[in-house]
Amino acid sequence: MLPDYDLLFADQAEKYDRFIAAEDYEGNLLQALRRIGRLNREQAVADLGTGTGRIAFLVAPIVRHVYGIEPVGGMRSLAESKKQKLGVKNVDFLPGEHRDIPLPDHSIDLITEGWAFLHAFSCTYPEWRTEFDAIARETKRILRPGGAVIYVETMGSLHLWDEPPARTALLYDYFEKELGLSKTVIRTDYKFASIEDAVDLGTFFFGDEVGGEIRQIGEATVPEATALWHGRIERWRKR
Repeated sequence: MLPDYDLLFADQAEKYDRFIAAEDYEGNLLQALRRIGRLNREQAVADLGTGTGRIAFLVAPIVRHVYGIEPVGGMRSLAESKKQKLGVKNVDFLPGEHRDIPLPDHSIDLITEGWAFLHAFSCTYPEWRTEFDAIARETKRILRPGGAVIYVETMGSLHLWDEPPARTALLYDYFEKELGLSKTVIRTDYKFASIEDAVDLGTFFFGDEVGGEIRQIGEATVPEATALWHGRIERWRKR
């Protein structure tokens, strides 16, 4: 049985943060973000669905400023706490939705999103197009001329996908065929402190079936593939 992700995000931010801390132990995501986003000190970045600030904190040392946009109060509170502990000065966490971003027109050089859009897609399916056309309008509104996006989503955990499941493919095809984004796939394997930790946190996020498989395999390292869709969305037109 899969978790209720809305309740998980609202009530269990600390355990969620422990879970994502184990992901991408080889550091491939930051390398890909630096290369694809051409990160530099001149950029203002908006990280949509920032959660507890994972991508925001990754890119903050490299760019001018990051705005982490997150609708869930518990996630923002933990992100703020981490910000204070880390002494980070150039990140602001703001309440907001993907389709209603609290930033001025043409104020952002790069928009990032990590593992939030697939959740939004699932919550709004089968009316997901209305949601994502609204997101596309908002991203075009806040991006400066020449600005770009990087959308980060899963390509399978424990069992890596050659092709995404049919329903998930609808969203990924939208990124590529309608927004005109390119795709880069990387490995972001999890490395937990122990097998017990892998089972506990894997069950917490992926559900009982995956947790049971992790226990049966008996490894603290769990494979994962991640795709980054990136580019400008100038090809997209309002309907």
